[in-house]
Amino acid sequence: MACEVVTFQSTATAGNTQVVSLSNDSLNPNAIILQTAHTANLGTLNTGLNHCTGVWSSKGNQCCMHARKGDGAGSAADSRTATAAYCLMNSSGSVIEEFRITSVSAGSVTITVDTAGDRDKYINMLCIEADDAWVGYDDSKGSAGIQSHGDGDLDFEGDALFMLLGHNTAMDDTEDVARDCIGWAISSSNRGANSNSYRSNDTERASIHSVTDVGISYSTPNGGTPAVITEADFSAWADGSFGIDWETVHANPRFCCFLVLKGNVWLDESHALRTSTGTTDVTAPGFEPDFVYEQSSRATGTTRTSSYALAWGFSANDAGAGAGSTGCCYSNGGLNEANLDRELNGTAEANTLLIRDDSAGATVLKRFHVQEFDASGFTRDYNTADGTAMNALSFAYAKAAAAAADKHIMTLTGAGIIAA
Repeated sequence: MACEVVTFQSTATAGNTQVVSLSNDSLNPNAIILQTAHTANLGTLNTGLNHCTGVWSSKGNQCCMHARKGDGAGSAADSRTATAAYCLMNSSGSVIEEFRITSVSAGSVTITVDTAGDRDKYINMLCIEADDAWVGYDDSKGSAGIQSHGDGDLDFEGDALFMLLGHNTAMDDTEDVARDCIGWAISSSNRGANSNSYRSNDTERASIHSVTDVGISYSTPNGGTPAVITEADFSAWADGSFGIDWETVHANPRFCCFLVLKGNVWLDESHALRTSTGTTDVTAPGFEPDFVYEQSSRATGTTRTSSYALAWGFSANDAGAGAGSTGCCYSNGGLNEANLDRELNGTAEANTLLIRDDSAGATVLKRFHVQEFDASGFTRDYNTADGTAMNALSFAYAKAAAAAADKHIMTLTGAGIIAA
């Protein structure tokens, strides 16, 4: 299949490179989605350390959104973005880890470390060989209304948009804004997003599951009600561009990272997670996916809660032929904490999605992995599922060119005669 998940620990020092080998030495990715964090195990508290989500494409772009919490001593929570690297930062807003993807070839990805801190850095990469892929970004504040993106750079009409929404290219301690906002869209009527926002000192948060937006941010003032400060809806695809309808804009500059994919796509913006262990067959895609991506925060609404922050992950059909998956997921954890669930690739329990309580105990509420892929979709296997009602977003992708190659070809062998 045209996809692979790889998990590794960066060991390179500042100014040096690290080559990450793929198990499929013929896979030549043209798109990569990354998760980075400092902590490799659930339940381990690391005060002030955070995580970063990034995207890369072979068409020359890479960008990321760093998720930062307040420092617990009065600073508010804000997001920082970058256009040439992937970075991890401490609670004061200082860069303590920074790296770039500097080359990709069949079977390998090379990263260059620009800033190396004194803590471990763990990286999950979803490496995709798509029909086509493009990464871009927009750092203009703009105004409410439909804005065209990708003009002059995007050179195809997309089928799926993965969007990261931040607010600043530098830290702003005065803003209680969303740390994480991740959305998917395949059409104006098929899109969804998950967002976290925080009150000062991280004492309360609102985690939002939206089925009407591709990007949304909330402010959660002390003692106040969460309020929408940025809201974006997907408008339409065009050849070489796509439209975002900015329904609500904020005074601070917004910053968006975009990954556009071409291929067979399916999106369920909101489905109910199981409340008991067992398996669930997902047949709605109607094709065998190369990978499945899942994300969740909580049920729809703006209720503030100290639990159920954003979690997201992916599984790759890298064994092909309907085999089980390898998966990795990030579980966004308790106060001033960054946790990466890193059950290694190839194990039976390599997680696609893990949701946990954000208390210091880090109680796991939902945990599942993609058990297998088949011609109509995939099967989820829940090994943990408490009785909490929660929703999730699911996205499936398959390279259309590969599917077309499997079709029966008819050839013309003579005048008026067609043979298989």
